[in-house]
Amino acid sequence: MTVPSVLRQLHASLAAHAPDQLVTVLQEAGYAAGEGSYRGFAAWLRERAGVDSPANLDAGLLAEMLSDFCPARRRRRCASFRPACWPTFSGG
Repeated sequence: MTVPSVLRQLHASLAAHAPDQLVTVLQEAGYAAGEGSYRGFAAWLRERAGVDSPANLDAGLLAEMLSDFCPARRRRRCASFRPACWPTFSGG
């Protein structure tokens, strides 16, 4: 099972069996996935921009890097689950 299919199944199961907990549980699952997503972005950023940490990225490049990161991940991991990916970012 892929992450998107797991989230869809979790959503369906919660909706059927614990609808009053659906939002809370999905929110917690999202928070739990956040650290892995951040680590993935940091590793991608090292390869793509030669920056050792997102904290060291020039703020003027952040929107471009975040926008570029999602399509790279979407091709590999979330082609069928658009909400898992970031939208295009723009500065200002």
